[in-house]
Amino acid sequence: MLREDKGDMSPTTAFRSLSVRASASPPPPLNNALDDIFGDPAAPAPVPIVPATTSSQLDDIFGCSPPRDGAPHTVARGEEDGAAPHGRTAPSRDVSDIPRLRSVHVTAGYREGLAESKAGYVQHGFDEGFPLGAVLGVKVGWVLGVLEGVAVALRAAALRRVGGDAGGVDGATVGAFDGVRKQLVEAREELDVVSLFGQEYFDGEGIWRYHVEGKEDEVTFEEVAAQHPLVSKWLVAAEALAGKERIDLGILDRRAREDSDDEETTVG
Repeated sequence: MLREDKGDMSPTTAFRSLSVRASASPPPPLNNALDDIFGDPAAPAPVPIVPATTSSQLDDIFGCSPPRDGAPHTVARGEEDGAAPHGRTAPSRDVSDIPRLRSVHVTAGYREGLAESKAGYVQHGFDEGFPLGAVLGVKVGWVLGVLEGVAVALRAAALRRVGGDAGGVDGATVGAFDGVRKQLVEAREELDVVSLFGQEYFDGEGIWRYHVEGKEDEVTFEEVAAQHPLVSKWLVAAEALAGKERIDLGILDRRAREDSDDEETTVG
């Protein structure tokens, strides 16, 4: 009679089979205190990351500077891991000195241009225009001085007490003062520098546009200034006012001549 083969029924059979199956699987990794420093030798090697190129202080000279507009570089999602897409390296984030240097050079050039223009053109224009401008200024000052002097004198006369009345004033003198005061205000407006040297009377080269009587080749600045339309108008008005108020304007000329004679005598 055949005996049924039930195999080995010893108590260690099950443990032996488990150990055989366990030996077929790879052993678990062993944790070592130096794994944090040297890594796990069984772990696969990491993929090397190409570091992004960095710029130096000489990049502005040798062509590696960022764009001129100075806009900050926006980091793409693929660049956050350290490598730029499509194999390109990430551009430098250093701020360029080109805008600052450009501003410095522009400012320096502007100042140098002003200095050169002042020496070459402004001074030349001043030398050409000063003689005529000085004569015009003297005549304008004379007109305004006469009007102001008459206005001050009439104001003092209008405020003078009449017949012992503390509050009394001379009505005729008050009217004359108001008329001269209005003339003075109008003269100051018309004889202003902007009006006096406006484009209506002078061109861009400083040549007068109004007609000047006299020899064409021998016209003096005194004649040019005296025949200026605004100056001649107010010269006539000032002389008429002086005659109306019985003011001797010639005394000013006589005093000026006497003063000049005294100076010559003292020097001699």
